[in-house]
Amino acid sequence: MHRILNSAFLLFFLVHALGFVLKFFRTPFHTIVMAMGAIGILIIGLLYFIKKDKERGVLSLTTSAWCLYLISVVKFLPQKYFLIAAVIMTVITVLYLVKKKKLVRLQTFAGGLIFLTAITMVAQPQDERYYLLNIKYNYHIEQDYWAWDKYSWFLYLDGKKEEAQQANDRAMSIVIKSGDEAMKKLIADHQAKLKSNDWHRFK
Repeated sequence: MHRILNSAFLLFFLVHALGFVLKFFRTPFHTIVMAMGAIGILIIGLLYFIKKDKERGVLSLTTSAWCLYLISVVKFLPQKYFLIAAVIMTVITVLYLVKKKKLVRLQTFAGGLIFLTAITMVAQPQDERYYLLNIKYNYHIEQDYWAWDKYSWFLYLDGKKEEAQQANDRAMSIVIKSGDEAMKKLIADHQAKLKSNDWHRFK
């Protein structure tokens, strides 16, 4: 049974990793794939506890917490509570494993890798992170006016007003060709706020 749970843990970890990679290409449903991986790891952690394997259980729950935090980082969601939950789980796990003097390689490696990925991502300026995750490898970036408009927002937040204007202009030129009048109006509104240096909210 433990071998099956270990295989399932690895499978869900790879599912989460796949969703993360798909995010770079702005592939549809990448968030769902990442969430499936995180929830799967959470369920496996609970099953470890049922099977009295507390070491793998706490490591799996901690890994799931960092997976959820990584989702919040790459999706630019509010991160505070995800981070608090992940840190609390990490402290509990470290104290428990030190007490037990036991190291579980697979779960420790997976959790550590997710942790390092999340920390590396969040350490980047927001505009650079957004560019990396949504524009650099975006295979339909020449038609993605939403990505350019959102990129202009993060450039503005990071004090790069001239670059923000260029990104906003790029979004406007694309949306004009698309015929999306609602989005054209929104981008024009952002353009006005950017020029007046009075852009407080994205929408």
